[in-house]
Amino acid sequence: MLLILKRFAGFCSIGALMTILSMVLIAITNEVFSWHPEVSYVFSYVVTLLLSYLLNLKFVFHSRYSWKGLFAYCMTYLSSMLLGMGLLWLLMRIFPTTNRTILSYCMLPITTLWNFFFTKKISTLPRGKND
Repeated sequence: MLLILKRFAGFCSIGALMTILSMVLIAITNEVFSWHPEVSYVFSYVVTLLLSYLLNLKFVFHSRYSWKGLFAYCMTYLSSMLLGMGLLWLLMRIFPTTNRTILSYCMLPITTLWNFFFTKKISTLPRGKND
């Protein structure tokens, strides 16, 4: 039980760091570089996705690299990104005068819950011998 709690705390800590990094990247790309919000969102997702996989692999699960694991992790986060982009598009139409960075930030709690649920499901999948 202690190991599960320790891993959960590590997963949450890395998630918090990635959330902060994502918010910073979105703010910089939206406000400084004037990128379109969807482009900023995708950029921040790709950067934090790869970094979070590597950090979780090394510090939380103490696991070897796995192509199957990376693929499943990426598919989870890709589905989350698409969900967030769809909701961001909708919010930008419903609230056209609201700051786009604030609207982008509204996606973070939704996608965090989505990622946690599916990452937990993926972590129980058996791994192959040549994985």
